[in-house]
Formats: sequence, C-alpha cells, structure tokens
Amino acid sequence: MTNELISIIVPVYGEEDYIGQGIESLCAQTYKNIEIILVDDGSPDGSGDICDRYAAKDKRIKVIHKPNGGLVSARKAGMRAASGSVIGYMDGDDWVEPQMYETLYSTMLKSGADIVAPGYTEDLLEQRNRCLNGLPAGVYTGDELWKKLVPGMLCMEEFSHFGICTFLWNKLFRREVVRESQLAVDDRIFIGEDASCLYPSILRSKSVVVTEDTFYHYRQRTDSMIKTKSVHGAKELPALKIMYDHMRTVFMQSAYSDVLLPQLDRYLLSLASVRSECVLSEDVSLNTLFPFHDRPGVTSLAVVGAGTFGQHLMTRLKASSKYSVECWVDEEHSTYQRIGLPVSPLSKLLSAQYDILLVAFIDRCVSGEYQRILENMGIEHGKIAVIDYNDNDVGSALCRFGFNGGKI
Repeated sequence: MTNELISIIVPVYGEEDYIGQGIESLCAQTYKNIEIILVDDGSPDGSGDICDRYAAKDKRIKVIHKPNGGLVSARKAGMRAASGSVIGYMDGDDWVEPQMYETLYSTMLKSGADIVAPGYTEDLLEQRNRCLNGLPAGVYTGDELWKKLVPGMLCMEEFSHFGICTFLWNKLFRREVVRESQLAVDDRIFIGEDASCLYPSILRSKSVVVTEDTFYHYRQRTDSMIKTKSVHGAKELPALKIMYDHMRTVFMQSAYSDVLLPQLDRYLLSLASVRSECVLSEDVSLNTLFPFHDRPGVTSLAVVGAGTFGQHLMTRLKASSKYSVECWVDEEHSTYQRIGLPVSPLSKLLSAQYDILLVAFIDRCVSGEYQRILENMGIEHGKIAVIDYNDNDVGSALCRFGFNGGKI
C-alpha cells in the first residue's frame, strides 16, 4: 500500500474570507491521491457557495451541506463520507504547506505508525511561531507507547503541558484507529472536542510517531484573539462536564487508567482555567489562580501575559474592588496592541509601582521561563507570583465545580 487515498475532512462555518486559501493549499498538495471533504455546517455567509465553486473545478472535492450542528457534528458527517484508508483534518480558516501530506504519509509508511503527530505553525498576524509536542520526536510502539507516550500524552508532569498537542488537524491517522473515536464524540461537546477524539484514538493505536514537522498553519484570527469575555457563557461548564464524562469513560476502560485519569483531571482544570464562566467566575480567593491573595498588604499588581488566560484574568481583576492593576505586559506587546489591548513591553515593569507581579500562564514551562527572564531583569524573586497547581489543588477545584470522581 504505497499510494493510499487520504481523506481530508474540513468543517466550514462562516469562513468566507479564509476558506479559499485553505482549499487551494489542499489542491496544491504534492501527494495527489487525496479526497477533500468540505462540510458546510450551515454557514451564514458565502462559505458554502465558495466550496461548491471549488468542487466544480476539482473532482477530488466533495461538498456536504448540512444544518448547523457544531464542529463535532460536521467532523462526523465528513468521517461518514470519507472513503480513504488514511484520514486527515483541516479547519476552514487554516492552510497547509504543499508537502504536508506527502511527508506525513511517507513517515507513516516508513515507521509503520497508526498516527503521525507533528508540530504546527501558529500564524499570528505577520509572525509565525513553530509549536512542537512536549514529547521528543521518535517512534513510540510496544512498551515505549504505553510506558513513555501514554503517561504524558495529555498532560506531562508540568501542569497544562501537553505531551501530544490536542489538535486533530495537524495529524494523520489510520482510518481504523480514528473513525470510531470520532463517531463516539458527543455532538454537544464544544470545548475539548479535538482531545475527545485524539486521545481515545491513541489508545486504539499500536504505534505513534512524533515529528518536528510544522507544515500546518494555524491562523490566529484577530477577531478571535480577544478573550475578555466568554463566547458561550453559562453553557461552558455543562459542555466541560460532557467532555469530561466522555473521556473518563474511555480512560476507565484502559489498563492504564491509573496514569490517564490524573492527566484528564489536570487537562480539565486547564480548560476551565481559561474560561471566564468557570474557574474565574467569582472566587478571587482561589489560591491557585490568585497566589497572592493571602499576602498581607497586597493591593496593586502587575500582570505578565496577554494570552487567553491572561485576558480572562485581567477581566476578573478589573472587576475586583480589592486590587488595582498598574501595568499589563507581554513580550508580544505590539501584536496585542494592534488588536486593541493595552499591553506594554516588559521594560514597563522597571518603572511601574506594584506590590506583586503575577505571571499569567498556566503552563509551568512557560511561567518558569518568564520567571527567569524577570529575575534577569532585576525583579526580586519575592515579588513574582506564579500559578502552580498541585494534585490537591486540582482535586479541590474540580470538586468545587461539580466534578467528583467522574460523578457529575
């Protein structure tokens, strides 16, 4: 089998400004035996018409038009229509480099792997950042799969640091390991929908190869970068519970449930931590998110980090009558300024007056690196507060939100 059909599933919803580039990038693949399945999920704009126009030009393109049902529903429709023995995904506002599927498929054949897990490129305005998996590149099969990859695939020892990044769209799958996992995902899940398919698929596999290729371009759209309020509001917590219940059921059936379930708990809390309707909803005294709350005399803060978590944290702090934020900084300050956020360069910290400097990242690897940068700038260690979950914090926070050993 050296020229198998690869089916690429592309959910499309409201992406008329981007879908053309994505389709063209698939049509330009150096690996030609592909099937492009465009699932128009009830788009309110002209996305569906654009899909039809491309399908008229290239017989490899199939278009499915369906009422809006969400991302999971669209992917399942695409999976049911897929003819290929190998499956890939792409989101409708992203694009891929021409050699992506030829390279990933060649890697799959040479390694004998059921899943190829590369990195990806994050396109942020004119910037491009390479993003890699936490686990080192290599082929994980037999004992290596179960003893080295599975124990850290969802969350490694560092909280919120993924061994295998959660996304489906940068990977390549054997049909037999991903199809049933995808069809089993509840349509109501809209947080963690990729993880709900990916990690069960890994548990079905016999071999996974991790690479450092970054052919997939994940577009950080400026209209979705600002996270100062929740998109789904009060629906988020119930959706998280559905996702958690689904993955917990799968993990409980594994012989490796003892290493999988703690990862799931940490993953769930990492998702909740960047949702304004969840962990950041009311309680400023939650020590893990506000590690300065019990320090006497703390009234003024500086915040480092303007990503998703940092933005939600700033929203909560601005609503607090207890604290004032004197400055908000990030190394990528110019990017955030261009989308309207009042973020300053790190050098602002040297002139600002504040009691505590909060590093607003939940990935310990990132927060640890920032802590080193800040100390090298001359900021005293005792003034820097980092968010640091331990197992007790995870358990107590999950119980607080109704997750009690999987009983929801």
